[in-house]
Amino acid sequence: MGHYYYNGSKLNERNLLFAPALIAHELIPGHHFQIARQEEDEALPLFRRENFDTAFIEGWGEYAAALGKEMGIYDDPYDRYGRLMMDMLLSVRLVVDTGMNTLGWSRERAADFMRENTLLSEPEIGAETLRYAVDMPAQALAYKIGSLKMLELRQTAQQRLGSRFDVKQFHEWIIGSGSMPLPILEQHVGAGIARP
Repeated sequence: MGHYYYNGSKLNERNLLFAPALIAHELIPGHHFQIARQEEDEALPLFRRENFDTAFIEGWGEYAAALGKEMGIYDDPYDRYGRLMMDMLLSVRLVVDTGMNTLGWSRERAADFMRENTLLSEPEIGAETLRYAVDMPAQALAYKIGSLKMLELRQTAQQRLGSRFDVKQFHEWIIGSGSMPLPILEQHVGAGIARP
């Protein structure tokens, strides 16, 4: 069993609309499920159980959050709107990360961009701009690159397999062998599709 620690500071200043999407991303079917499964898989060598390719890991988290729609997690308009807010935040993070780490933006310019394009509060904007300024430069790209690759692979599998497509089998191809670089994941899923 794992523990999930939610940053509950200043809840009165945080927008909680995207909480269901965040839970899907972080817990089940997201990271908690994905990472626990990988770390507990004794069929994987130890170095593979402890290796986490960022685009794979964050890609799965974002893909898992998108799965919430077909899983019925976003059962009211506010939950659906919260999911769209989270997707917008990920896109804004790309701009902010690139702006600060490639184009020389100040944190204030990045904060202004976030104020104009998200519904985040000031404490959230402060945390996000600090995160991408010094903590995890270029990580924002991993969410989108990874999830878009997984969605592309799912579409390919659906097209090639037609009525034989099984979403559970597809997800097994994605996370059943642990974290891997996206080009290797593409080969891995391709091999799964090609099996009779």
